[in-house]
Amino acid sequence: MIIQLKISLQDIQPPIWRRVLVSDKSTLLDLHDLIQYCFDWMDYHLHMFKVDMMEFVRVEDWEEDGNLYQDDSMALLGDLIPKFIPEGKQFIYRYDFGDGWEITILVENILEDQEGWQIPCVLGGKRAAPPEDVGGVLGYAHFLEAIQDQQHPEHESYLTWVGGSFNPVDFDVDKANQALAQSLRRRTLIRQSTWPVGPIYVNFREITQNQWTESLAKELKDAAEAMPLRRDMVTLLNYLAENKVKGTKARGNFPRKHIRAITADFVNPPCLDTVIGDSVWKLQSEDEVQELLRYHLLACIAGLIFGGENLQWELLPQGEVFLSLPFEGQVWYLAHIWFRKFDWFYEYEDKSDFETHKLKAQIITLFTSYPIGKDIPISQVTRDFAAIRGFSYTKADLNHLKYFLQQSVIQPLGTFGIIELNESNQESFFLSEITAIRVSDLGHEILKEQNDYFKTL
Repeated sequence: MIIQLKISLQDIQPPIWRRVLVSDKSTLLDLHDLIQYCFDWMDYHLHMFKVDMMEFVRVEDWEEDGNLYQDDSMALLGDLIPKFIPEGKQFIYRYDFGDGWEITILVENILEDQEGWQIPCVLGGKRAAPPEDVGGVLGYAHFLEAIQDQQHPEHESYLTWVGGSFNPVDFDVDKANQALAQSLRRRTLIRQSTWPVGPIYVNFREITQNQWTESLAKELKDAAEAMPLRRDMVTLLNYLAENKVKGTKARGNFPRKHIRAITADFVNPPCLDTVIGDSVWKLQSEDEVQELLRYHLLACIAGLIFGGENLQWELLPQGEVFLSLPFEGQVWYLAHIWFRKFDWFYEYEDKSDFETHKLKAQIITLFTSYPIGKDIPISQVTRDFAAIRGFSYTKADLNHLKYFLQQSVIQPLGTFGIIELNESNQESFFLSEITAIRVSDLGHEILKEQNDYFKTL
């Protein structure tokens, strides 16, 4: 049995809707994935289906409240339609209880399955969906007003937030079907992996060609080409495109032979084996290779690759497009993800003293205040950051803060080329000693662009 549904966003004028065909073997969770795809949302928030007097959720997402509802992964559409929702009747889908989106799903037609049909598919629709986290119906109205009025005080910040452009009437049914099957398969795989996966943009190439990338001076575009992080990310993506790399069963990490092959072509190949006297400790796990693990995680969060425990690591379509972008577009996107999506604390044990977005805003404020190309001692950076935070630090506290900054902020920003590092020759067990930093010309431009974004938060 094939079911034709009309999915309509409520309380929005002009109407925003999609018409789809789904199988009766699909679950409500499958339908949730389809709605997320059709509305270009990222599944960042809780959802609920209301069918007759029943409520269905993805139980594990609701933690201790999950047992109050039925499991949408177990609810087949064929068991609900037409028994509880006959042809011509509708049920409700709610998403993001902060923004408060409510969608009505009308059962338009129940059809016999026919050979050759590609199910699910999108038959039609009208208008672009509101961006994720725009603030609900009222927030979307304010967003449209701002982006359509160049004199609006939030015009530029909203355009930057949404990726450079947004056309509220834009909907292309052919484009909607192009990546549908692959996207839904990817969503299923995500649930089998503990590795994160980032946003997938329908207009990915377009958002990376924006005012910032197009206005960049030639010498800064040359600096973008030379950036170690960009070059190493391209190395990683090309390797995954050309080789079958299956994640380990325990963690989903790259196996050792692939770690050695990938990092051998990095701009600054890391030392993989530790030699102390006559003893050699061979590499055991990707967790020991901080640089690679950071790039690996960044590529996942950027939506460039996907894999995981006992799953093959593969280049996603967005990763393929990334490889064909101009150098400055690649740099813009990696910086966009690093500042806005990446958890800077992932390799730092004590997170209790910091709030992620506030930390990022403070770092951007601090580093944009430094003159371009001038050496700033790491001790001064630490004191300046402490002053911005407004806390009173003892000498021991400052040493602890310096270690945190070096590990979680300064070293990664050094790989970006946002800052250049002066390092002592003597290495500790974990990392070399950074003595001073200086903000690069390209780094200053990246920080300024991110500063405009964080000011709106």
